[in-house]
Amino acid sequence: MLTQLLGKRRNNRIHRAVIVTACIFAISACQSLGYYGHLAKGQWQIMSQRQPIDELIAADDTDPQLRAQLQDVQAMLKFAETDLQLASDGSYSSYVDLSRDHANWIVVAAPEFSLEAKTWCFPVVGCVPYRGYFSADKAEQQATELRDLGFDVRVFETGAYSTLGWFDDPVLSSMLAWERGVLAETLFHELAHQRLYRPNHADFNESFATAVGRYGARLWFAEDSEGLSRYEQYLSFDERYRQALQTLRQQWHAIYALAISEDEKRARRRLSLDHTIAQFDQDPLLAATAATWRLDPPNNADLALLATYYSVVARFEQLLALNDNDLLRFYQAAENIAAMDDAAIDAWIKQSGHKAAPAD
Repeated sequence: MLTQLLGKRRNNRIHRAVIVTACIFAISACQSLGYYGHLAKGQWQIMSQRQPIDELIAADDTDPQLRAQLQDVQAMLKFAETDLQLASDGSYSSYVDLSRDHANWIVVAAPEFSLEAKTWCFPVVGCVPYRGYFSADKAEQQATELRDLGFDVRVFETGAYSTLGWFDDPVLSSMLAWERGVLAETLFHELAHQRLYRPNHADFNESFATAVGRYGARLWFAEDSEGLSRYEQYLSFDERYRQALQTLRQQWHAIYALAISEDEKRARRRLSLDHTIAQFDQDPLLAATAATWRLDPPNNADLALLATYYSVVARFEQLLALNDNDLLRFYQAAENIAAMDDAAIDAWIKQSGHKAAPAD
């Protein structure tokens, strides 16, 4: 959800990222050995602390609240396999107490007058519009270097990440701090990545997984009206916030396209932001966000990440509906799109106003 994607300082917390630890298998092809060494070390530190969830549940000295949360995770994973056709294949069968609030940190950057995120390319996973770290200090160091080059930059704190099935990802203590609906959506989101991932198309991958995660979470709460109500309220706020950001993104995109001076672009962008903040002041749900934005306004990096996670969620939701909410048919249709060449996928993504085709 977007409120998980745009930073704790703005009353929002990031959920997840794809961390490219899989690149350690192709490290000889990598130029930045220090960076991949950092990823390998961070991944090893987490994996070496794994505790089997079955053993934790059975142990007499396990905290009762933790036991109940882990049992809930197991029920979600069983539901994912039986009702969503998403096999965990060993992922989330273990638990790690991170002894910190965040799993990792990702750096997102965009030029001052562009909403296109800078990308980093890696073996196996292709190019992604962020760079992940297991250290806040290393992430901030990268962010400073990018700011010095003139980029708008944001460092996001993440509570979970996926290795796309290269490792058996554990349940992290940072994940158990979330509301149940957020946790369910995230687990289903990450398992969707393991089912379908198209290198070099982060917007396709994240939108697909977001659509699956949301649909799965709603199904999970189908017989829990109170839980479903809380989750829908959460999504309602997320949608209002996201729409406000999308409007801001459209306004800034139009400003950047104008044949005017850079100073004039900055002035118009500031007016657009001030207008949005004033609108937030009138909305009880967004008033706190307005106060945060006055101290720390969004920049191009924030709006670039918006496009990565949400650019075609509606298209995937439409694709699911056109396949009568039959998940196997939906997955096949999505796989057919993912099998197309890069230009064809880009064209499909840009056709946001057109009907998506059902599976064959």
